[in-house]
Amino acid sequence: MLRPYLQHVVSVADVMELCRRELRLYANTGALAPRWASALFTHLATLDAVAMDPELKTRVRSDLESFLKGRAYYHCLGRVWRRSYLLYGPRGTGKSTFAAAMARFLRYDIYDIDLSRAGADELRALLVDTAPRSLTGGRRAPSALSAAAVLTGGPALSESRLNRLDLSSNSILSRN
Repeated sequence: MLRPYLQHVVSVADVMELCRRELRLYANTGALAPRWASALFTHLATLDAVAMDPELKTRVRSDLESFLKGRAYYHCLGRVWRRSYLLYGPRGTGKSTFAAAMARFLRYDIYDIDLSRAGADELRALLVDTAPRSLTGGRRAPSALSAAAVLTGGPALSESRLNRLDLSSNSILSRN
């Protein structure tokens, strides 16, 4: 009887800590140490404010909520607690805002990896250095870090971008 009570107290304390702490935006510096430079994440996007089909928004919110509650399920299966989203569309269609809204909803920090600065070994080291419960992604085209943390994977196309966001507990990207 004491064990379930203590587990509940620990989980409530974890939730309280997540709500209280400030979110951070990290970008790889290209230098050996420190690998990450961070700034306060101040983007105001919320899932409610994202312009998208209401049914799809409801499905995404439900998926994120079940992901947050499913840690024990993943652990029982022996799987990594992770969720991936692949975002695609022309510039200016809200991919960055969606990423920011998801990070704010989950209370996760964002790690923006500029793949043009990192080779394979450096990329592995960067991923190992990310914190649990973070939104991680990468972009190939060298560009200035955006306030919304566009996390783009794949070659930059003239009129569209391909974004991949990984929500992870252990900072390892998968091919989901």
